[in-house]
Amino acid sequence: MPFILVGDGAFVSASFYWLCLKSNIALVTRLKMNACLFDFPEIIPGKKGRKNKKGSCLRSFKDMLTLKDIG
Repeated sequence: MPFILVGDGAFVSASFYWLCLKSNIALVTRLKMNACLFDFPEIIPGKKGRKNKKGSCLRSFKDMLTLKDIG
């Protein structure tokens, strides 16, 4: 039986999302259709300077609506 959490985005953090992902728990929160989603930053060993705070840009929700179901 799958475990699904539904909540408001105000009380969660990236570490909580990551914990749910590693624990195979579906987490459902509210986001705006124009929200910008980013992947986790790439860790580059030996890179000088400040660490990246965000990774590459992910698909927008509008783009996801046009995707066909796989399978």
